[in-house]
Amino acid sequence: MLGDHPLGRPIGGSPADIEAAERAAVVAHYRRNYRPQDLVITAAGSVDHDALVARVTTGLERAGWDLSVAAAPSRGAPEPRR
Repeated sequence: MLGDHPLGRPIGGSPADIEAAERAAVVAHYRRNYRPQDLVITAAGSVDHDALVARVTTGLERAGWDLSVAAAPSRGAPEPRR
């Protein structure tokens, strides 16, 4: 339907593409395109904000993300009026 247009390509790549991918190239792609300053974490329900921020921060630091460039976390939505 979309022919050779990029939107017509399989999003996971072909098996040959995946097998040919080198780890360094994949890591470089993620570091260029998935950055902490662009990350949005959304949580719903009864969530302990401080515990969630701590878990996310720990995970991102373990993954090697430089969090010094990220914005400070927000405190979430205000309490609804009744």
